[in-house]
Amino acid sequence: MSPLWRQLLRIGFAAGRGAPGSRIRFAGLLLASAVLTTTMLAGLVVVATYDGREQRDAARGPVPAGNDVRRPAVWLNINRDAIGTVPHSVIHVEPLAESVSPPPGLPRWPERGEVFLSPALLEAGARERILHRYGTFAGLIGDAGLSSPGERLAYVRPDVVGGYEGWRGIKRFGGVNTMLIGDSRDVAPIGQFLTMLVATLGVAAAVLLVIAVRCGSAARDRRTELLAALGASWRHRALLNMGEGVVPALAGAVIGLTPYLATLVTTVRLPGPEYMINSADTRAWLWAVPPTVAASVIFVLLAIVTLHRVDAGGRSGRPRTFTGRVPRWRLVAGVAGLVGIVLTPYLPRMFGFLAYLGGTAVLWAALPSASAIVIQRFGGVMAAWAAKAGHVAMLIAGRWTAARPGIVVRLTAVIVIGIGIVVQAQVWTSRLGDSSERALEFQKSLQDSVLVVSSPYLDSESIESFVGKLPAGSATLGVVAPEDETQPRRLWGSCAAVDGLVSDCFGNRVSLRDGDIRAQTLVGHFRRSGDDVQVRLTNERSAWPRVQELVVVSAVGTGGLAVQVNEEAHRAFALAEVNRPGDTWAQGSNRLTTISSWVVFLVTVVLSVLLVAMGLSSAAEFLTFTAALAPLTVLTERRRFVFGVAAWNLVAPCLIAVAAGVAIAAWQGNFFVAMSRSGDMSWSLLANVAVTTAGLSLAIGAAGGANAVRVAARWRPVAD
Repeated sequence: MSPLWRQLLRIGFAAGRGAPGSRIRFAGLLLASAVLTTTMLAGLVVVATYDGREQRDAARGPVPAGNDVRRPAVWLNINRDAIGTVPHSVIHVEPLAESVSPPPGLPRWPERGEVFLSPALLEAGARERILHRYGTFAGLIGDAGLSSPGERLAYVRPDVVGGYEGWRGIKRFGGVNTMLIGDSRDVAPIGQFLTMLVATLGVAAAVLLVIAVRCGSAARDRRTELLAALGASWRHRALLNMGEGVVPALAGAVIGLTPYLATLVTTVRLPGPEYMINSADTRAWLWAVPPTVAASVIFVLLAIVTLHRVDAGGRSGRPRTFTGRVPRWRLVAGVAGLVGIVLTPYLPRMFGFLAYLGGTAVLWAALPSASAIVIQRFGGVMAAWAAKAGHVAMLIAGRWTAARPGIVVRLTAVIVIGIGIVVQAQVWTSRLGDSSERALEFQKSLQDSVLVVSSPYLDSESIESFVGKLPAGSATLGVVAPEDETQPRRLWGSCAAVDGLVSDCFGNRVSLRDGDIRAQTLVGHFRRSGDDVQVRLTNERSAWPRVQELVVVSAVGTGGLAVQVNEEAHRAFALAEVNRPGDTWAQGSNRLTTISSWVVFLVTVVLSVLLVAMGLSSAAEFLTFTAALAPLTVLTERRRFVFGVAAWNLVAPCLIAVAAGVAIAAWQGNFFVAMSRSGDMSWSLLANVAVTTAGLSLAIGAAGGANAVRVAARWRPVAD
């Protein structure tokens, strides 16, 4: 390397220790590098997690024996159960060959009546006595047998088995052509997850990097103009910029590496989705960390080189101030985005969804241009009114805003888009959990007063044993399915069992159509084609017919019945399942609820990054603002004047942006609710966001005024 190039690199190294603008740019590049490195390593964590899950699924997956095998090595049956509304898998096993090994994660085969539980299931089910639900607790399932540390899974060897009808014969655990078990059956493809990560964290990291690189710096601009006057080429400028950016890029990469290092030594639980990252998976991909970090540093340096523009006169390219006319096509694009959103209900489902997303993106992208026009005119009106009224601070702020609206546009755009993102995330998540919330409200009103017990092995003796151990005050009905599947199922029981469900009990059959909330629940659960549901009355307890299900009813308000019924049902019947009415909706929407929690988590991170970007942009613009205001500040000793200019130049436009953002977000949120006919708009959340952003606007004005006072105290006239 030639001496000139080495000297350029040295100048760049020393650039971060110069003027405040250089220090702000240094901090911005450091933060951008840290966020970008964390984002890229987050993608690596996703790849490592899916790879580890795939390997464990291949090692623990059952291999079907096939129809040509006379006697399988193990009988297997997979059931579903739940803790609250979160489902989990219950794997019943019956080993037949002594040579076959137990599934990974189990030290041995469970004995009859024993159960192995995953740590997450044991922790989550403590209140529901999961330790005693399926049998005698034999131990915990090891990490090798779990798709993730947070998986809820149970291996059970039933104490009572009436046959293996419906069971599946398998050869062994692990190999090729294995079955998926546990949480792995509901995992989204890795491509979808990486796409969501790029669309959220990736975009936010790119925005922060662009703002950090394009951040205004007077010292950088003077160096660029000096190099242009000396005849320097783009290679010389690239070396100087790389020298300035290599230190913050490397330091930021080290900071961004810290979260990944934490996943190497311990299990990390993500807030929100509560997903637990397996440290063994991240350690297996440790070899990919150095090239990933190096790629992040290289990307930052390339951005510094490519985004540092120089015009024909050799002047450094600053962020736009919108001093000229805003191109008309930008406003047309914004109107087109708005039209796309409005036309969404009239398009086919998939096209409507794409039109809504595309229209929203275009509308938000056009907001800075529209804001520039509004703020520019607002500045002119403010200056004209101040000139007549004699308000000096407002006059200066109005003319400054009218001449350079871009300084405020970057602040207001982030505020408006941030409010929109929060509201859209809330509306989407409320839509995802709508059916679940209705089911939970319905179950809350019942309070475990109606429970449905099912098992392939219901016989009179087992039923009598089960009924005899139920808590006092509860009764049991049998469910008989007719030969014609279009007909409603019949319930079988005694007058004592329907006592309270209906007003009168006489004759051979009782209709549940006009009964209380429990009777109405049974009608909705068992009827077919709107027909009535009747209970056939008998007092012969020893003559239970061949029933498919049992219904345990108790008085509304007793509560806590589900825990006891679960324990007794698993003791009496093999492969027992206990469900509440509405569990199909409540548990079926659990995956959507999980997606909702991921959306909230990623949106929170994205907003945090955007706020950092806004802070950087604000800090950089304060330098321009205070440099121009310093000569006027010297002429007066009143700090009130300085803070007045800051209030009218920064706070007032930001508050207008808050009002506009709230109005746009409220309209779009209500439009989405009306369009999708699901979800709801949280006005309390919108109010909290409005108050928060208004407080942030006041803080920006206070920071700008304080910085102007501080700079004015050190300002001296120079020949610039």
